[in-house]
Amino acid sequence: MIEYLEFNKIDVVATKVSAKVTKAEFDNLKKEITEKINRYGKINWYYEMTNFDGWDLKAFISDFSFTLKNTTNFKRIAFVGEKFLEKLMAQISNLFTPAEVRYFNSNNRDAAIEWINYGIVKKED
Repeated sequence: MIEYLEFNKIDVVATKVSAKVTKAEFDNLKKEITEKINRYGKINWYYEMTNFDGWDLKAFISDFSFTLKNTTNFKRIAFVGEKFLEKLMAQISNLFTPAEVRYFNSNNRDAAIEWINYGIVKKED
């Protein structure tokens, strides 16, 4: 499931994913991201994962293809999660995009939001 979060910055797509993401849900997200890119140029993406079980196969293929086609359209991508595989996902994403990619543990959600909005990195407590 993909939930859209409200952020104060207009050039940010903010999502919270949980359970398993379907292709239909990802197709809607692609539209949202494409509209922001068309309107603002390079954008930032906040990607929070809570009880995330991944994508169905069609959603995964669509996500991978879309992300590869749009690697230069992102300035910063913040992954927020709790699992090793979520951190690994951020590290792998960093290999395919010139965007600045960071992983934040879910207890550092506020730091992730500040970084995605303003590029400011707070020291972790």
